[in-house]
Formats: sequence, C-alpha cells, structure tokens
Amino acid sequence: MKSKGRKSNALFASVDIYPTLCGLAGLPVPKHCSGRDHSGLMRGDNSSTELEMVFLMNEQGPPNRMEVDVQTYRGVRTKTHTYAVQLDGRWCLYDNVADPYQMKNLVHDPTYKPLIDKFDKALIAWSKSTGDPFPYDKALSSYSSYPAA
Repeated sequence: MKSKGRKSNALFASVDIYPTLCGLAGLPVPKHCSGRDHSGLMRGDNSSTELEMVFLMNEQGPPNRMEVDVQTYRGVRTKTHTYAVQLDGRWCLYDNVADPYQMKNLVHDPTYKPLIDKFDKALIAWSKSTGDPFPYDKALSSYSSYPAA
C-alpha cells in the first residue's frame, strides 16, 4: 500500500536543496554550505522548526551569456512578504497575502518603512554570517530604477 503524500507550507530556498538532500541521505552537511537542512520537516518531524524567512540572491551573469536580464539582488521571502534590494537601491516589496501575483510594488509606500527596516537588518545579518560581499551601505541609500514587474 502506498503511503499518502504530505504537503507543507514551510519556506524553502534553493540554497537549502543540497543540505536537505544530505540530510535525507543520512550524510553530514558540509561546513561550507550556507543553506539549511530541512529533511526533518520533509519527514514530518514535529520537533523541526520552520524558518520565519528565507534569503534570496541573484548574481548577474557575464554580458555574453544568453539569459534573462535580471540585475544582481539580495532579498527575503516570508510567508507574507517578498522584499529585494538591488545594487542601485531598494527594488521591491510585495504583500504576498493581499497581492499573491505581486502586481503592486509597495517599496515606496511609507507605511511599510518599519517592515523594510526589519528586512534590511535581516539581510545585513545574513550577509555578515555568510561572508556575502553585497554592498548594502551603497544599495540601501537609494531606491532602484530597475523595473519591478
């Protein structure tokens, strides 16, 4: 008899894939990995804790590569919001509950300043803990001119 599949609303980032596969295979996660092992959540372990947020990042490739033109950015995703900062400033903030298709960029709305400050602090702390060289001092001093689709 087949066991019934499970669903989870846990946050999961691509950087977590390798450590989670190691955990599922019963292998130790290498120290150089900055992602997290979520194998306990996948196994239904109730003692596993879900993350409040996951970190997002992108590095723009060399100009001669055939790829979508996406600028270098860092961001966070929570169950309720997505926020990102590009090299030239704060890029986007979406309310994923009220606007699940991310049609209304809230990054310029002063109502969200406390939330943006919280996300900025989390990004800087994550950057320091992983040794990420993203230049937050420069990026957080302005707002990006890049389109936020």
